[in-house]
This record gives sequence, C-alpha cells and structure tokens, in this order.
Amino acid sequence: MLSFGLSYLACYLAAIIYPTYASFKAVGTAHTGDDTHWLTYWVIYNVLTTAETFLGGFFAWVPFYYEAKFVFIIWLIAPQTKGAQLVYEKYLKPFLVKHASKIDPVFASAESVLNSQQLGNLAKLAETHGPAVANRAIQMAAEQAAKLAEQEKRGGPAPAYAAAPTAPHASSPHSFFSK
Repeated sequence: MLSFGLSYLACYLAAIIYPTYASFKAVGTAHTGDDTHWLTYWVIYNVLTTAETFLGGFFAWVPFYYEAKFVFIIWLIAPQTKGAQLVYEKYLKPFLVKHASKIDPVFASAESVLNSQQLGNLAKLAETHGPAVANRAIQMAAEQAAKLAEQEKRGGPAPAYAAAPTAPHASSPHSFFSK
C-alpha cells in the first residue's frame, strides 16, 4: 500500500494530467475517434467526481480506495480496454436516455440563461471594465429588481429609473441593462 499522499497524487496524475494533455493532442488531429474517446472519458470522470463529492466521507473509510481508483482510471483511459466507452454505453447512456424528459428542462433553463443577451453583456462588461464593475452592475440590478417588486406589490407605477436606456453609451456600466 502506498501512502495516502502518493496514492492521491498517482490518481490525480492519471485522472487529470495525462487525459488533459491527450485531449489537447486529440483536438489537433483530423480524425474524430480520439476526440470521442477523450470526451467519453471526461463525461465518465465527471460523473465519478460528482459522486465522490457527495459520498466523499464514505470513500475516506474504504481501505485502498485510491489504489483501486488508480487502477479503475487506467482501465477507463486505456484504448485497449475502452473502459470509459463501456461504462458510458452500458450504464450512463441508458440512464440518461431513460430520464432525459426530466433532465432536459433543467438544462434548457440553464442554457437559456447562459445564452441570454444580458449574460453576454455582463461578460463584455467584465472584460472591458473588470470584474469589480460587473459585480457592482449585478448588485445594482438586484437592488433595482427588489425596488420594482416592492413597487408592484403596492400597485404603483414602476419607477422611472427602471426603464432600460434606449441607446446606452458603450462605455457605460449601465449598458448591461439594455436589451
């Protein structure tokens, strides 16, 4: 048995460092077989990492856990065994296909937020003016939203500042609020 530190390091190197570099090399090739191999590995690896996150306390008590994980990672990675593809095709894909009708709406909402014009504007704002300005814009938006909600509760008209400017100045941090 290796020490905890050496076992953990070996797992880390096998699970992250080598696959990252191999993925980099695969992206640079013309054929897609190696891309599929590494993408499938990353999907399985992230499912395992998510499980470890929630069950981490349990795994800490399993003897030889990192040694077993190291062997499993090598099995997943090795092109001779096609372990990641096997786990994906036999277990993960059927599970996801079976539950897609419940999972898709969750990710559709997340995707609409990620693809929203407002998030794009916020990203541009952070890129142009730095994250402090973007954070302040978010804080201002939250404050304005709370004021608007309170105003609507009372049945009164929306405050004048709530309307988005029709032609914001490009350098203005308030351009985030435009549509």
